Amino acid sequence: MELLIALLFFSIAGAVCLSLFVGAHTTNELSQNLSHASVLLTNYCEDLYSEEITSDSNPNEATVYYNEALMICDPSNASFCLTSSTEKKDDFLITHITICDKDNDKTFIEQDIKRYIRRDVSHGSEN
Repeated sequence: MELLIALLFFSIAGAVCLSLFVGAHTTNELSQNLSHASVLLTNYCEDLYSEEITSDSNPNEATVYYNEALMICDPSNASFCLTSSTEKKDDFLITHITICDKDNDKTFIEQDIKRYIRRDVSHGSEN
């Protein structure tokens, strides 16, 4: 009887440990994906801010696919999908960026980036 109780105790403890291990693995995977999505968002925003914006700038949409190494790739090898859409509102270009997994099932990050549209001011010649 003592042996059965000990066996029952160890089997319950093993089930709890296995459950904790699976939960830790899932949490680690989500954390890695959020970290990768954050790096992709930062890089994409740096590219956006490096572009020259004038009153002639047009709104656009883009979809970029990235693999596990965070390199641009085709959709069949992708792990992440970055979509962006830009619209003009008053004197600003507003870009909405979404980073999700390749199947668009799980969204990791959504961010709006607001950039001022520089207006060219022509100075008349003073005579």
